Amino acid sequence: MLVFVLLFIGMWFLFIAPQRKRQKKHQEMLQKLKNGDRVLLASGIFGKIIKINGGELTLEVAKGVRMEVLRGAVQQQVEEKGNGGEDDIDGDSPPEKPKKK
Repeated sequence: MLVFVLLFIGMWFLFIAPQRKRQKKHQEMLQKLKNGDRVLLASGIFGKIIKINGGELTLEVAKGVRMEVLRGAVQQQVEEKGNGGEDDIDGDSPPEKPKKK
């Protein structure tokens, strides 16, 4: 019986506690989202938040292309790249020059 109790305690510290900590951190990140933040959705789509309406966000995923998603669909907040490539939502940054080999 003692073995099962120790096994349960070990499983708690190895699996359950870290998962709860990650969930809490994710919830805090979702609550702190604001207009202008760049996010990555669980589906792999990048976008910039242009409007927040409770649990719904309006994202601009390309110039002039907007989509509404649930706040919970946001996987993570990402940094602006601004390199003029595919990740440049505004399209106002100059493109990078190809590197010569």
